[in-house]
Amino acid sequence: MGEDLVVAVEGGQAHVGAVAAALPRPSLADPARTSASVSSFCYPAHKDDEPARELARMLGAGLGVKVVVVAGMHWEGLDEDGIAQVMEAVGRVGQRMVQLLRR
Repeated sequence: MGEDLVVAVEGGQAHVGAVAAALPRPSLADPARTSASVSSFCYPAHKDDEPARELARMLGAGLGVKVVVVAGMHWEGLDEDGIAQVMEAVGRVGQRMVQLLRR
């Protein structure tokens, strides 16, 4: 969307579970680095906000643009290990997207 970015993330049973919006800003710890402030909305009984927030944060900080992430993923019976694997995958996807979109 112009210079900004809208991303949809789905997995398992796809749906809209959460939306996260990131705004790049100077890091509070080191103003020479870019970070991002993230706001999110999560529908009741959903946990999609964690991957949406993380991906929005990574992309906003890494690309220096406003980012909106719409996330919806559901796997029946996913345990804590499975959730950790999903978050690791989100991290890998975010890093790869930053690399590709910086070009």
